[in-house]
Amino acid sequence: DIFVYMFVALILSVIGSPLVKLLQKIHIGKHRLPDSVAAGITLAAIVAVIGTLINMVIPLISYEIRQLQSIDLTAMLDNLEKASRQVEQWLRHKHLVSRNFNLAKLLTNRAGEFVGSLHISSIFGDVIGVVGSIFICIFSVLFMTFFALKDDSVFWTMIKKYIPTSLRDNFDNILNE
Repeated sequence: DIFVYMFVALILSVIGSPLVKLLQKIHIGKHRLPDSVAAGITLAAIVAVIGTLINMVIPLISYEIRQLQSIDLTAMLDNLEKASRQVEQWLRHKHLVSRNFNLAKLLTNRAGEFVGSLHISSIFGDVIGVVGSIFICIFSVLFMTFFALKDDSVFWTMIKKYIPTSLRDNFDNILNE
């Protein structure tokens, strides 16, 4: 997981580095904007853009959930019951099942077994675990992104260690262009 977090932080820092460089050029009197402030403003801008994108998607998901909630379950079950009777009659007519075969009962039993196999308490625990993991992921990515924006050589120094010695000069030339 940590490598995924690092990769996401690397991508976000590459996206945000032009804004950091622009903010670092700002001078207030004789002082320039500190690197940490420029990184913080850039990180806030990245979070705002991502938040806006998420905010645009949430109403669509909410609409779909409302559509699912508006389904009339009793009408759907009545239609399923009618369909199961028709299938059952067809199966009997083709002599594929015995006369005492009850498709509706079979489907009800299978659905009951499925619902019985669901452990609601474990699902709740899983949801809590996922929420915790998402929080840790977001915090880790934001933390690493901040320091990568503050000191843009952090990730490149780590990556450079894994590049063969003979290619490091080429890597430096690419980064400096």
